[in-house]
Amino acid sequence: MPLVLKTLIKNKLIRFYSAAGILLCCLLISFGYYLQYYKGVDPCPLCIMQRFIFIAMIFVFLISVFHKSGKIGTRVYGSLISIIGLCGSASATRQLYLQHYPPADNTTCLPSFQHMLEFLPTSKIIEFLIKGTGACAKIKWTLFNLSMPVWSLISFFFFVFAGLFYIYLSDKK
Repeated sequence: MPLVLKTLIKNKLIRFYSAAGILLCCLLISFGYYLQYYKGVDPCPLCIMQRFIFIAMIFVFLISVFHKSGKIGTRVYGSLISIIGLCGSASATRQLYLQHYPPADNTTCLPSFQHMLEFLPTSKIIEFLIKGTGACAKIKWTLFNLSMPVWSLISFFFFVFAGLFYIYLSDKK
């Protein structure tokens, strides 16, 4: 098979995987909004941070769909997807830690995220997002006896491996 045809097939494969990644991230975010607005499960700061991480991943996938990337571009996209997935894994792991070892101080009565955006300095908001709060320690929803951060962690690990698969595909170009 000619090299041009192989490269075209690989680019279409990368674009297909990127489109699937966009769809999966959108489904995960949509399900979070469904739980929030229809089931009344209010997201904690770490949940909101995980949503932002999924949105960042959507942007990387979106760029990789429309950019005709070569070997280096595919490696860059794979690396970015893996790094973003690791950040999300850290966030989900922190939330799991808080669920198993709740903080001693009662920080569950914090204002809403929208209120924090309006009145708190950015540094304080970032601190709440990274550290989490007592609200992050509550298990508000489960599926098959696994809480929401466990499902997020599984999803983020999937994306880490998807990024590594992109890097593997770039070596095959």
